[in-house]
Amino acid sequence: MKRIQNLDTVRGMLMLYIVGIIHGLFWLNLIPQWASSLMLFEMPSIFIVSGYAYSLYENSTCNGNRNPLSVKAYCSFLVARFTRILVPYAVYAMTCIALIYFFPWIGKGNDYALNDLIVGWMNPANYGEGFSVGYLNYHLWFVPVFLIVTAAMPLATRFRPFKNPSLLFLVVGVAIAEVAISKAHFPGQEIIKQAVFYLVFSLLGYYMARANEYFSRVNFGQVAIVAAILLMMIVIAEGNFHALNMHVNKFPPNGIFFLFSCLWVSLFLILWVKVPWFLETFKKLGDGIWLRPFITAGYSIYLWQGIGYTVAVQVGMAAHLPKLAMWLLALGISVGLGLLAAPAERVRLNLKVPIPAVSAT
Repeated sequence: MKRIQNLDTVRGMLMLYIVGIIHGLFWLNLIPQWASSLMLFEMPSIFIVSGYAYSLYENSTCNGNRNPLSVKAYCSFLVARFTRILVPYAVYAMTCIALIYFFPWIGKGNDYALNDLIVGWMNPANYGEGFSVGYLNYHLWFVPVFLIVTAAMPLATRFRPFKNPSLLFLVVGVAIAEVAISKAHFPGQEIIKQAVFYLVFSLLGYYMARANEYFSRVNFGQVAIVAAILLMMIVIAEGNFHALNMHVNKFPPNGIFFLFSCLWVSLFLILWVKVPWFLETFKKLGDGIWLRPFITAGYSIYLWQGIGYTVAVQVGMAAHLPKLAMWLLALGISVGLGLLAAPAERVRLNLKVPIPAVSAT
């Protein structure tokens, strides 16, 4: 697929924001968590970009024709996409296994058995949970969720129960559904709740690419106002303003985090559509050499930030470095390791079967 510069720029900026800002603020405790949590708009945005890219690739691959999805084509799609996601993950996971096993001092004397490490880390659904140290797996919850959403997109986009629905009503309806889902309890609930939540935003990105005329008529100012009002109504109803801590609402995501995300997304879309200088400035950012690593190797940098922050904190504590120095060191290590590991993103398995669509990481 021909690269879309604005899409690449958005993706690169989001990866820089996640690795350089969000995880620096949270993992290094640079400011109070409640304040950092008000900046957590990045993951819904990532899935919007992914859904948008999915639609573009679907259109270029199928020439606009939406033929019935065969089992063979769907399996080919899964192999192609899962390879691109899981090969870089496997390289990172094996490196983490080696670090934990051969350098136990990183984990303050952990004594994990090698078999347990392999089983715990090489299963992306577990992503090292229970067998990790430092920040090695803090961010890897994203991998199984992205796999599920990726697998669901070719199926979910086949169902279109509404024709030209009101986006405002959809926001309210999904918010109510998210409140109900968040209060339900069932096996595997966390990953299922996350996958359902982010699938909604991936579908939003998908339809934004396919229905420009529809979205040009949407008043995102109204969406933002309604989302803000509903958000405050829920918080007041719960009688606890600590409910505005979005980090708590994010894991797993609930109705509050959904409305919060809709508010942020609406504000960004208002700037994108209504403020010419914002779009022009944004386009120029894509030409910056400082952003190129996050455009060309964003997924790898995202993975390897776990080692970057873990090593930076170990070095920083030993050398009594200030947190700002640790932050910059972590960013530098993350980018360097991500660029070295980036070739793993380009591994492909081609089964010679046309695939209906693919989403970009």
